[in-house]
Amino acid sequence: MNYFENEIMHRVKELDCSAIYREQNEEISVMYDGVKIAEISYETAEKISGITDEE
Repeated sequence: MNYFENEIMHRVKELDCSAIYREQNEEISVMYDGVKIAEISYETAEKISGITDEE
């Protein structure tokens, strides 16, 4: 895991989210309340879903 990925993993916890790092494709899945809301890699960030504007 590189510096960027470590920082993302740390920061999502500050937002009451959880994250899972998948080493095989170097992506981070971000979840809020058990729902995947984003996929993040070094090159892209994609919003998956969100129930409210806050999410």
